[in-house]
Amino acid sequence: MFKKYKPKKFIFLSTVEVYGSKNRFQITENTKINPLNLYAAGKYQQETLIKKFCELNNINYHIFRIPGIFGVGDNLSSLISKI
Repeated sequence: MFKKYKPKKFIFLSTVEVYGSKNRFQITENTKINPLNLYAAGKYQQETLIKKFCELNNINYHIFRIPGIFGVGDNLSSLISKI
């Protein structure tokens, strides 16, 4: 069934919290992963599984590590509220 309905692209919304609290405003391609909490550790594990799955099945993928600030006080300025 997977072969018949194979996705062309996979998009995953992760979090900048995978970098830890010290690196939140100075993130580069070389910033080390240091999950801030269990939520961030879980997101990073999901990223790893998605990457392996997509590479094994030749599926394009994008992982966006966005800040998770949304909800009360957001003033509709976060990426999540704009989506």
